[in-house]
Amino acid sequence: DNDGQNGIDDAAEDIVLPSITCPEDSTVECVAPAAAGASALDCALAIISNLTISDPTNTGSATASDDCPGVTVAFSDAVAAGSCAQEKEITRTWTATDAAGNTSECIQNVSVVDSSAPSISCPANTTVQCTGEIANSVNGSCIPSLVAAMQATSPANTGNASAADVCDPDPAISFSDSSSGACPDLITRTWTATDTCGNSTDCQQTITIDDNVAPTITCPADASVECMPSVVALSDQSCLDQIFSIVGSTDSSITGTATATDNCSDVTITSASAVAAGACPQEKQITRTWTATDAC
Repeated sequence: DNDGQNGIDDAAEDIVLPSITCPEDSTVECVAPAAAGASALDCALAIISNLTISDPTNTGSATASDDCPGVTVAFSDAVAAGSCAQEKEITRTWTATDAAGNTSECIQNVSVVDSSAPSISCPANTTVQCTGEIANSVNGSCIPSLVAAMQATSPANTGNASAADVCDPDPAISFSDSSSGACPDLITRTWTATDTCGNSTDCQQTITIDDNVAPTITCPADASVECMPSVVALSDQSCLDQIFSIVGSTDSSITGTATATDNCSDVTITSASAVAAGACPQEKQITRTWTATDAC
């Protein structure tokens, strides 16, 4: 006997702690929670996915041994918030317990991170018609032109980007514009999707502001003027006054000027005249062609 008294061997006492080896620290990517309004099934699947990413089947399990049979291994987690909403830090305490109740512990750190940028899809490139020029005003008369220009290139008219993220169910979408060229004017719209952890992705959309509408022009009414004075009648005038007298009778200041408007820009008005003989030497027919040209 091992106590030398009753002739019966007493059970040996187990005072040796089991040994335990933790798995290596692990970093895993987050997954998205269920979106607002998701079905019960989608919510359940999202919960399962969130649990699975940090499960020991994914991050590793501790191993333990003891000089006596019957050692068991269990773990408990303490979860702390990470640096952004989709991240967290898990302190996993692994415990080995032998049949005598002796325990040993080790700690594994599991980091759930969001390092993946969202995916983004830009709307198709598009062409819109230009609007009127926006001039400074003190009475608010520029407001309609300003509103029309904004509406023409608004995403409501030219399309919106869409985005998805593995962790954030609703990444933020924004855009910025840069303009270049003239006739046509090109807007490069850069769309950006940003998740709650600051990861972002860009794509670009080209918006062409075109002007393919010609100005409208209104000619002055046809006019008839008296023929130019004879040389004898002009003999008492200076040479320069004679020229003014001859030309002035058909000048546009006398016979009228065309007017023009354009849907996008200011208009330049020019004219060219073709002269044909009339019914007698002192008469002639002038065909005056007026042309309105916009900035494009």
